Amino acid sequence: MSDSPRLLLREVSFTYPGGSEVLHNVSGEFAAPDIHFIVGTSGSGKTTLALLLQGELSASRGSVTRVPDTPPTLVLQHPELLFLEDSISAEWKISKSSSDEARLLSVLQAFDLDVDIASHRSPFEFSFAERRLLAIAMMSARSSPFLILDEPTLGLDQTNMQRFVSWLQAEASETRLCVVITHDVDLLASCRGRVHVLQHRTIHWTGTTEEFLNSPQVRSRIGFE
Repeated sequence: MSDSPRLLLREVSFTYPGGSEVLHNVSGEFAAPDIHFIVGTSGSGKTTLALLLQGELSASRGSVTRVPDTPPTLVLQHPELLFLEDSISAEWKISKSSSDEARLLSVLQAFDLDVDIASHRSPFEFSFAERRLLAIAMMSARSSPFLILDEPTLGLDQTNMQRFVSWLQAEASETRLCVVITHDVDLLASCRGRVHVLQHRTIHWTGTTEEFLNSPQVRSRIGFE
C-alpha cells in the first residue's frame, strides 16, 4: 500500500441539524501526488464536503479516512478576511508560530511577495490579489500532508493566477495531497489532475482534467461552459 497521503470517503451522507440532507452516499478517493478538483454548481455541497474532509464536520452516515491520520489544512473562501493584526509583521509572527518557516518563505517567494519590504504595512494596503495570496501562503505553510483550498483563484488577475498555478503544481507531491474546490475553467485547463463532479448530493462523475474539459455534456450539467 502506498505511503502517499490519501483521503477516502465511504458512503458518506451529511445533514445539517434541522435541515435537509446535503450530501448522500458519497464515495471516492483522493490520493497524492495528483491534484484533485471538486466542481459543482453553487449550493451543491462542495464546501460541506471540504469541511468533512478536514474534520470540522462529522458525517451523519459513512466514514472519512485520512492516511496518515492528521488534520488537513483548509483554506476557506476569502482567507484574506482572517487577518487580525494591523501589520504584516504581526501576522507573520502569528503564522510562524504554527507554520513550517522554510515552507512559508518558499510559498511567499513563489507568489513574489517580499514580506521584509512590506512587513510594516497593513494587510489591507495590499491589492486584493496580494492579500489573497499572502493569506494562502501563511495558511498553506502549515506542515499537514493535506491541503484543501476553497475557490483560491477567485479575483486573481492573470499574473497572480499564473503564480498560483505554478506554485500549486509544485506543491502537489508524493508527500502532500492538494484538493481544490473551484469554478475556474482556466485553472482546470492549466493544471493536470483529477476532477470530481458533485451533483445531486453525490460525486456524479470522476475523471482527468483533460477528460472533463473534453466532455461538454458533463460540463454543461454544472454550468462549466
